[in-house]
Amino acid sequence: MNKRSRDVVYSDSSENSVLKVFNDFKNWTYRFPRIMGSTVEIEDGCLVKVHIPTFGTEELKQVIDCNRNMLAWSTELTDHPDSHLVAIQNMETRTFRTEIFTDVGGTRQNIGANFVVIDGSLKNSSEKFLMTIIEDGIVLRFPSETMEEIVKNLQNGLAFTIENNSMSVKIMFVDPYEPESKTGALISPIDDMYLLGHYQYGLTLSRQFRSQIPISGTTDWALRLSTVINADRGRFPLQLQPRYFEICEQIGILIASTVEQFIRPLTLSEQKQICIRIRIESDSVTYETAKWHGLDQEQYQWTGILDDKLIPYLYQLCPLISLQLYIELYFSIISTRLLQNIDY
Repeated sequence: MNKRSRDVVYSDSSENSVLKVFNDFKNWTYRFPRIMGSTVEIEDGCLVKVHIPTFGTEELKQVIDCNRNMLAWSTELTDHPDSHLVAIQNMETRTFRTEIFTDVGGTRQNIGANFVVIDGSLKNSSEKFLMTIIEDGIVLRFPSETMEEIVKNLQNGLAFTIENNSMSVKIMFVDPYEPESKTGALISPIDDMYLLGHYQYGLTLSRQFRSQIPISGTTDWALRLSTVINADRGRFPLQLQPRYFEICEQIGILIASTVEQFIRPLTLSEQKQICIRIRIESDSVTYETAKWHGLDQEQYQWTGILDDKLIPYLYQLCPLISLQLYIELYFSIISTRLLQNIDY
């Protein structure tokens, strides 16, 4: 817990930081993208593991296109390692030093880093590569010939391993670690499915205001489609996105026609979101909903009503879906009650 009005521990200067290497003066930014789900770990002090998520190939391609001779990106902090590199800044000299933050009882067998730099600047060395810790990340330097091979492998989504006298490097394409703690993680409220790497589509602010879906029988509450997640890998095909979003909004209209008698218990229990996951294939449809906590009987009654309205509509869509549509929808329950005018 941070104390209020505490002194700052980092300055806004990057002159003595690794960031100065990545200055993009043309766009006044840093060329230091983040690849979600990627991790870097030092294992037992002799093995560097660079994990790139299988869904991160587009982001990796952008990194390669930016500078083939020096690849750099920010990585994820996970709860898998028991230690992490931390950069501490001296506020007088503006310089940084590296420390290792270790959990209670940690062994430092796995040390996580916050970024990785891979470059081909190693020359006149008998080593196949050199690993250096800088601030809270690591730099891997290779000869230019090896760097070309690494880039080629990364472009083709292939793993790469190289061994030195006392250390080795493994660059692998893997699914990201599922977090041991669910606090703050991208977890589905339906079945705790890990959603990192699934493309999420949010509505623009102007469209959000227009996407209010009235609930039958009440003028105080409405539904709003706030998030659409592709539960499959990859993006929705660009040419099909308008049709898919139209389907999502129509599903919202059907749901709004079924929840009138359940809005009061939901809002009184501070449950103001309805989450549903739908799979539509050429000859079958299924759906699941998030649990209504403490309202088991009400949810059982609601799903019976929803079955009668939603399932026939979903079967009408089957001929329109070439492979499958697998989506997770989040509808917020919003108040439409007019506020009283108050004189101050």
